[in-house]
Amino acid sequence: MTTATPDGTTARLQAIERKLDALSDSAAVGSSIAARLDRLEAMIDTLGTLGQRMPVIADGAAATATWAWGQAEARGIDPIATGQRAAELALVAADPEMLALLERLAAKRGALSAAVDALDAIDEEDLTTVAAHGAQMTGTLAALLRAPEGTEIEPVGPFRALRKLGDIDVKRALGFGLALAKRVGQLLAP
Repeated sequence: MTTATPDGTTARLQAIERKLDALSDSAAVGSSIAARLDRLEAMIDTLGTLGQRMPVIADGAAATATWAWGQAEARGIDPIATGQRAAELALVAADPEMLALLERLAAKRGALSAAVDALDAIDEEDLTTVAAHGAQMTGTLAALLRAPEGTEIEPVGPFRALRKLGDIDVKRALGFGLALAKRVGQLLAP
């Protein structure tokens, strides 16, 4: 729209064109502001609804806390001491090393689930027996594995083996092995 017109109207027409462009830009900005105001109004309505329901929510939370407190006391649980222990546990769990361990456990949740399933299949009395004897045997096995360096196991022929049967430690070890073999045989019998 830059054609030459008399009396400097070209400059006026360009000024009017700029104002019209600015006005159309203003209309776009205005519609954007209107959309934002609509969203803001919806959020205020939601907050107003929440504000109206807050007494009911607070009452429900208080009733739930009172019920939980009563249940804990009925079971002999001190809610304050338990809460303090839970807070201490949260502090321990927030330690970076503990978080790393928990992440490792979470990464192995399939294997952990299988291990827990296996534990569920074991008779509790058997598990207690194995745990009690296993702890004792673990110490013994660890002591055996920590044999002094340079200790070699020398080959023994049949006659030397017969002579070693006189040693009380050898007799004890053989007795254990035979008792274990007998018990395994009993468990394998149909």
